[in-house]
Order: sequence, then structure tokens, then C-alpha cells
Amino acid sequence: MTNLVISIFLGLGLMNLASYDKHIMRDDLSCTLQFVGIECIQQEGTYFNDAIYFKINGDRWPSNRNITMESGDYADLEGYVNIRFSNTISIELWDDDSYDPDDFLGKKIITCSYESNGVVRFTEDGANYKLYYRVN
Repeated sequence: MTNLVISIFLGLGLMNLASYDKHIMRDDLSCTLQFVGIECIQQEGTYFNDAIYFKINGDRWPSNRNITMESGDYADLEGYVNIRFSNTISIELWDDDSYDPDDFLGKKIITCSYESNGVVRFTEDGANYKLYYRVN
């Protein structure tokens, strides 16, 4: 489907051939996702710090603990997450609550179309987080 859309854009002159190679999605494309850091602009909790964790393609990280955050905090994640993936990867952010169900703070899909540095925001349930990442 992607190749058909790109072919139409090329035919209509809406995309030039130089940008075609950079934006094409291939089924066999493989990349590495690296977390750089996470910034808490607004924590979800009112009385206690957030105890956040990620679900990366459904797998919890960190698996045996949480990252404690409050508004204004930045956690350096450089070197902790280094995951190979093909085409897309799902990242969810959660706040671990001891006395009630965990709070879902958002979900983002990161693509493996070309190398990039990026930022995604998680803004569900009153929270506001920025995840800085790198795709190689």
C-alpha cells in the first residue's frame, strides 16, 4: 500500500525521487530504539510522586521497579533501553498505583522509516511527560 501511495505521489509530482528513498517503508526494515531521557512536566498524582514504568510492545520496563518522578524532574535513560524492532514499536507509559489500578498515561507508536532523534508526549489522565529517544 505504501509503495502505491508513493508511486501516485511521484506520478503527480507531489514527491520528488530524492525524498522517495528516505521515506519508503520496507517490510524488512530493522532499527534500534534507544531511550535518551524522560521529562515530567506535570505529574499525574496529586499527593504522591508518580512511580512510572513503560510497556514496550507489551513488556514492562523496568521489570522489577518504577521510576519515581514529580513535576520538573528529568530522568536520564541513556544506555538502559536498546531494543531491536522491525517497522513499528509500541510504547506505553503507566503510573504504578499501590492501592488502585495503575494509571494509563498514554501510548505512542514509533516507526522505523529512517534514522532520527525524537520526542513523544504522554498526556493522559492529567499527566504531561516527554520521552526523548533515538532510532538507529
